[in-house]
Amino acid sequence: KGFVLEFFAQNYDKTVQYCLNLPNSDIAQYFLAMIEFKKKNHTRSLEFFASAIKLNPNKDYYFDLAAWAISRMIASIFSRFCSISANNAN
Repeated sequence: KGFVLEFFAQNYDKTVQYCLNLPNSDIAQYFLAMIEFKKKNHTRSLEFFASAIKLNPNKDYYFDLAAWAISRMIASIFSRFCSISANNAN
């Protein structure tokens, strides 16, 4: 599984090349989800998480998906807070 080594070496372009050729691999779909998450392409990341879970519902991909969702909620709340604070400062 060369894509795993490429992922951890942060060679994301090579990882994507490997993984896109493995559409029936839950692990490949998971790594694509993680790469898209790092790129802040959240919609695409969610699609790959869903694909990984669909291919292998017994893996712990749910935990990373939950972390993804929580980080998105926190970012949204923080953004709203900063916006409110900025408006109150004026």
